[in-house]
Amino acid sequence: MTVWEHQAFPAGFCYRHGGGQLQMIMKKTPNHLFEPLLNKHNIHLKSTFTVMLVSGAISTTAAFAQLKGSTLPIGGPTPAPAKPKAPPITIPNAAPPKAPPVMAVPPTNPAPPAAAPITSPLGNNSINPNTTILLLGLDDADLRQASNWQAPADDNSTKKAAVSAASMLEKQLAPEPVDISDRPPGEAQKIAAPLRRIFMGAGATDVLNAALDGPSMVRAINAARLSPRVIATARGVLGRAEQDILKNSGGTPVEIPAALQEDAVNAFTRIGQAMGYRVVVAVAAPPSVAPGSPRALILMVDCEQQTGQIIPISVPNQANNLQDTDNVAAAAGALLLPRLSSLSPSSSANKTTLANQYLQKAKDAAAKNDLPAAQDYINQVVGLEPNNADAYVTLGDLLQKAAPQAAAIAYSRALDITPDNGPLWSKLALIYTLGNNPSWPNALDAAQHALDAGYDSALLRTVMASAEFGRAKIFTAAGRSNDADAATSQAKDYMARAMKLAPQNSTADVNVSELMAQNLFDNDQFNEAASTLDLVARQYPDDLELQKQYATALSSADDRQEDAFVAWANVWKLEGDDTVELDANRYKNLSNGFDKHVFNLAKAASMLTSSVANGTIPANTALPQVQRYASQIKDSMDALHIMHPPAGRLSTEAQVSRLIAGDLFSQAVQSYVLYLQNGDQNVLAHGGQLHYKAIDTLNDARKAS
Repeated sequence: MTVWEHQAFPAGFCYRHGGGQLQMIMKKTPNHLFEPLLNKHNIHLKSTFTVMLVSGAISTTAAFAQLKGSTLPIGGPTPAPAKPKAPPITIPNAAPPKAPPVMAVPPTNPAPPAAAPITSPLGNNSINPNTTILLLGLDDADLRQASNWQAPADDNSTKKAAVSAASMLEKQLAPEPVDISDRPPGEAQKIAAPLRRIFMGAGATDVLNAALDGPSMVRAINAARLSPRVIATARGVLGRAEQDILKNSGGTPVEIPAALQEDAVNAFTRIGQAMGYRVVVAVAAPPSVAPGSPRALILMVDCEQQTGQIIPISVPNQANNLQDTDNVAAAAGALLLPRLSSLSPSSSANKTTLANQYLQKAKDAAAKNDLPAAQDYINQVVGLEPNNADAYVTLGDLLQKAAPQAAAIAYSRALDITPDNGPLWSKLALIYTLGNNPSWPNALDAAQHALDAGYDSALLRTVMASAEFGRAKIFTAAGRSNDADAATSQAKDYMARAMKLAPQNSTADVNVSELMAQNLFDNDQFNEAASTLDLVARQYPDDLELQKQYATALSSADDRQEDAFVAWANVWKLEGDDTVELDANRYKNLSNGFDKHVFNLAKAASMLTSSVANGTIPANTALPQVQRYASQIKDSMDALHIMHPPAGRLSTEAQVSRLIAGDLFSQAVQSYVLYLQNGDQNVLAHGGQLHYKAIDTLNDARKAS
């Protein structure tokens, strides 16, 4: 058996005028065309652009004004009053040319003109460059996936080129990291794109515009930093908010339930922390809303403080179109910039406190066998403190059996932080021996690193033996018998060393014992395998896999039939079996084990009872042990009832005789219990008679077998 295992037409320069369209090409060169217009409206550009007018009329949008100036109202600039017509132009008579003016001689070292002070376009609303922002546009297609979303495969191939003009323009205007999905942009992503530029213009340097099914999220999931259920929870809670507030409010006052706010903040805090971002801004906007309802919902979460708020966004004369989404982005920026600019600097102490809390929660959840919750907490630790080696080790421990490859990644990251950690190298070596595709060379290499770090243990040597035994099998299959013999010899040396290092007390390591036993069993060393598990099997009687391994080893060991029967009886009890079909050979071995077990139990009960009758020991000393014998005989009878012998008259007769004999042994021991309780000699004599009869009946059953 195997032992374990995120386009939008940017708010800015894409406008419609009648049937024509203004096409603009932007470059970072001095701007001559827009300079008079910009100066007139007190708009200051951080970067200047050259604009080529193809058709239509120019109208700056509210979102662009929100980003670069402070005097434009939402909906566009206030038109200037009409100017009086100029007088007709007349051509005067030609006049002789005037003499050229006398040019003044400049001073030798002219002083440069004093530069006019440049006013910050955002006033006090500047974002700290160290404030990282994860911007999520959740369209209806996203939110509908809340109930059945699964992580898509991590495709490392180049993303398909965008086919829409909006996608092309977005890439030109925003060369910073953009991580969106390939599907056409919905309303939320059309709002998120200009909103991102607002944040960047305000001083933010790391704003990731992503989708919940974009590559960054997929990589986080595949690296076990983020779980699909966290994303599904985030989708579900914001989808519920969108449905209740945007689609169904119908112009009535909007009141966001406190529980909904809390759920949304918790879910998106987890995403932000796992992705390593201080702030998460999530946008939800359906294609259309009820008249009078807010146009969109914006959720801003401070992942470090674990606080946030859902904010409904409305704009005047909203029309559910491109200009509308630009205005929504402008309105959202106006609300969010003061909040973002007022964030306190990120504190490493706060992160450490949070990380420690999450780590303890992870360990508590693991102790309750709630592995999904434990993994979620670990993801938060890693997001808050990427260099927290303890978190990676805990994550590896959680994933060790279910996902050995992911566990190996976690242990490797921890070793990048603490490269001289011998015990951790030993854990990595063990991981390489698990799963369907073990890597024996990697296991031996990791084990050697552990030894080089000054660490040695029974587990490490057993892992090394496993790797050598594995290599021996490969060599044998390839016809390389000499190499196979050398690998087997080396494996046996490692096992001998492991035996010396193995703990011989009540704190025996179950992992060590299981692996050692499996190695021995795989190499036909059944007695040694059973002996290796004797202690740990008693220590963990409810561990089904361990008990199965123990019972299997005992079945092949010499003179361990009784122990094998007891072990299988425990396995069947743990599994809740009603019937177990047995072939002739297995039935014979297990029934012999039953015979020996009930005979020895009854004999031990009789001897204790006789000692009481002879006055050697007091009755109250013998009674508890005899009662245990009676209980063990009952358990044996339960197991015998489960055993189904092969078809045949003799097998049936033998089974019936054993059932009768077992019942007689049970009655005899119950009589001994009664005698020890009341001292009645008649009860003692009756128990003795039942005992002799049970022996005779059992012998008949053995003859029939």
